[in-house]
Amino acid sequence: MIKYIISIVFFILFCVMFLSSCTKKVVENRLYFIANFNHQAIDCSSSLVVNMLSWQIDQLQFYISQVDYLTAAGTWHPWTMKTTAYQSNDVALLGASCQNNNSTQVNWQIDFQSVVKPSEVKAIRFNLGVPFTLNHLNPLTQNSPLNDSSMFWVWQTGHKFLRLEMSNKTDDWLFHLGSTGCKAASAMRAPKIPCLQPNLQRFQVNTDFSQEGKAIVFDLSRLIRNVTLSRQSGCQSEPENSVCQQLLTNIGLADEQSDRGVFYYD
Repeated sequence: MIKYIISIVFFILFCVMFLSSCTKKVVENRLYFIANFNHQAIDCSSSLVVNMLSWQIDQLQFYISQVDYLTAAGTWHPWTMKTTAYQSNDVALLGASCQNNNSTQVNWQIDFQSVVKPSEVKAIRFNLGVPFTLNHLNPLTQNSPLNDSSMFWVWQTGHKFLRLEMSNKTDDWLFHLGSTGCKAASAMRAPKIPCLQPNLQRFQVNTDFSQEGKAIVFDLSRLIRNVTLSRQSGCQSEPENSVCQQLLTNIGLADEQSDRGVFYYD
């Protein structure tokens, strides 16, 4: 009798574990990102050797918007985001603000409203940046994450789509990506037509959600290739700046084949 009861208990536990593991494998409503440098995952504590100097990340944050997924049938579907502390209106803020050990401003995932089977997701496409219709609105009245003052220039130019700031013991460097050539009556007015250089890039990456531990990689080493980091070589997305031109090429803005840019799935 005791053996029979023990067998029943083990059978129930097996069923619970089996169903639990199946649930984890067949549903997905979250997309993970990670930052890499020279094929190694990095965070605020990482020491990055560039040109024989050790650099630290002070801030690495960027906006992702308008995510779509491609089904096995070859159809694209919009993947609507949940409203959370880091996302709303289908715009999410990812990355980390490392200054002053600010560990509260760290987010590397996007949460979606609908649940999708991993086997149904064959590719993901998304924008790096904020859509024009949202980019120039008053950040004081916007929901998070578009109310982050550190990610905003002025009404005329709008948000910094990507903010990267690095430093070492004797120097610092920055890259702020955003729209330029925006025509408005003043810096405190929003433009009525899209900017001359919108710098809003659409990326597409092939995915395999059936493999656990995979994520969309932001490759910092790709971004800064052929760039000498120094205070004098900082970039605020000026189109005539040769360093900015190199960075825009690296990020993928100058290449229609976006898989050569800074994002890939691994």
